[in-house]
Amino acid sequence: MIKQSTTVYSDVTGEEVENSYRVGVVFDNAIWVVDVDRDKLEEELKAISVFDVVKRGRKVKKVGRNTHGSLNAVMHHEARLWAKANGIDVGDRGMVSKEILAKYHEAKGIGPVSLLDTTR
Repeated sequence: MIKQSTTVYSDVTGEEVENSYRVGVVFDNAIWVVDVDRDKLEEELKAISVFDVVKRGRKVKKVGRNTHGSLNAVMHHEARLWAKANGIDVGDRGMVSKEILAKYHEAKGIGPVSLLDTTR
């Protein structure tokens, strides 16, 4: 399997990022996302507001009444792309297994992080 590499830039600083983290907000019935540097996560989150995410970000998906399901769909889609890029066998449709989601979260350094936690 051929691995594709993509250069990611922080939407906050404009600098190339090796360890990216995608931050999203739901605003005006859509999900807006920006990429930030995971190594400078706290610093970049303090420098960006919800307004900035909508202004600088990309509209990922329009959400309807089932916002939770739509957010899960985006997460499963990204996990599926990651799994395929890393040679992990995953179906083209449907739910991604918990095992693959756990590997995806571990690889991306995603955990139970609250943006409201000011002690971090």
